[in-house]
Amino acid sequence: HRVLFLGYRNDVSDLLYESDIYLSCSWHGTFGNSIIEGSFHGLPVIASNVGGVPEIVEDGKSGFLVDKENIKGFIDKLSLLSSNPDLRNKMGVYGKEYVERKFDRASIEQKLNNMYKTMLEPR
Repeated sequence: HRVLFLGYRNDVSDLLYESDIYLSCSWHGTFGNSIIEGSFHGLPVIASNVGGVPEIVEDGKSGFLVDKENIKGFIDKLSLLSSNPDLRNKMGVYGKEYVERKFDRASIEQKLNNMYKTMLEPR
């Protein structure tokens, strides 16, 4: 029933574990590491459908994507998740499994290695 602006924190992981929903209302998003962190902590995500965010949030599965200017859309999705703990849990579990699978260290290292090899190959 309230929003707290906490400033700089060293205990973000603890705060995420205490949260129910991760909300990101950015108008500009390149990738969204904080969204990955929210998903990793088992939170359903409501995020702006901008930049690389759709690579992280599977709309309707791990959370919801909302057009950045659609304030009512954010409110509706937040209300839906707030009133439905089973849906929150289902999306949170799916999102955690998704980011663990898609953004694990070995997978990212392999993708970077492949990119560097491709870029460094003689033409």
